[in-house]
Amino acid sequence: MSTVASLPVAPGALPLIGHAFEMMRDPLKFLASLPRYGDLVVIRLGPVPAVVVCDPELTTKIFRNEKYFGKGGFVYEKVRELLTGEYGLVTCPYESHMRLRRMISPVFGSKTIGLYESAMREEWAATCDSWSNGQVVDLLHEATRTNVRIGERSLFSGSLTPEQSARWSEDLSTLLDGAFARMILPDFVRWVPYPANIRFNRARKRLDASCREIIANRRNSGKSYHDLLAELMTVREGGSLTDQELKDNIMTFFFGATDTASSSIANTLYLVSVDAALERDVVSEIRSVADPRERKLVSLALTETLRMYPPVYLLTRQAEGDDVYLMNCHIPAGTTLVVSPFVLHHRADLFPEPEVYNPERWVDWKEKRPGSMVPFGAGARKCPGDDYGMLDSIIAVSTILSRFRLHPVSAFKQSPRTVLNPGDLRMRVEVR
Repeated sequence: MSTVASLPVAPGALPLIGHAFEMMRDPLKFLASLPRYGDLVVIRLGPVPAVVVCDPELTTKIFRNEKYFGKGGFVYEKVRELLTGEYGLVTCPYESHMRLRRMISPVFGSKTIGLYESAMREEWAATCDSWSNGQVVDLLHEATRTNVRIGERSLFSGSLTPEQSARWSEDLSTLLDGAFARMILPDFVRWVPYPANIRFNRARKRLDASCREIIANRRNSGKSYHDLLAELMTVREGGSLTDQELKDNIMTFFFGATDTASSSIANTLYLVSVDAALERDVVSEIRSVADPRERKLVSLALTETLRMYPPVYLLTRQAEGDDVYLMNCHIPAGTTLVVSPFVLHHRADLFPEPEVYNPERWVDWKEKRPGSMVPFGAGARKCPGDDYGMLDSIIAVSTILSRFRLHPVSAFKQSPRTVLNPGDLRMRVEVR
């Protein structure tokens, strides 16, 4: 039996901050370099060690054994504290999770699909209507703004004004942009009154107050609503949700439904548009297949995007109890374990030519090793909104490519922060 102290340590750690500089400067490059040192590799963020898991089977073991590998570590602790709150379904502690999942998961099932599919179709059409031939658009910005409108229609029956919706979009982006530094850097940095901290704190307070106001107004209205918030407020499986639980899960929904989906949409639009043959086939399918769920090639393109550029590219867990072992290595209680879907998805032994965008690889794909493809996690903590996000992405890509050709006018480069996204991705639209 070995111990964490005997595991290989990634090179390049600096005094006091450890590998925090590498994680801030280029986290994808740093994480992708780790498998060469072993399946379990130690990194340091400040003085605290963490174990990076580079093996798919070990990843599966971690995801499917929440009793021993709870949602903790620097990612989840900070996301819980800064973004989703104590009761957000994706980040809540183990002792809360089973009750909340039983209550919340059915809300995103097939019976509620009509609450958001029409909003998706209408809002993506409205976005396209706002573009003119030859206009240069920021794809990520447009996707995020559209998904905020879809989210607030699905959750709140469109109760936000256009100005409030725009403010939500801006504030959500501010929080995601600022949260990554707060995950990696020492805690004292957040209290320094420089402009980014001030913007972050103001955005957080505005969103918190807005959520609480919406919940209070809904409880006091006496009216009947047909939206996802109404579904959440009428859940009775295991009791009803408190205002705090509602607020935390509203925020969780918006972060998942806007920024992660928007990243996949923007990346897919670029990757399809720069491949003339693929674009031709995708557009042909869109025009010939009416039901978005039956558009196989669009789905394959989105799946390949999720492999190459998983929005949630960094996950952490925390060892629970004294009898936790990985590869015959004893993992002490409280140890942070890091899993990167990006690292797993770019292993050449799992995905031949991993840097090549090839949707066809998924036609007859057989998983070589369990845990190879984990863009939404796995096990009981698998994202409950992945079907929502996939349908939104299919409708978005289909609506835009059916009406426009897209021509890049800026470099294609990923911006790895709290969510992996293409940053300032500008493309010129040409009416078909």
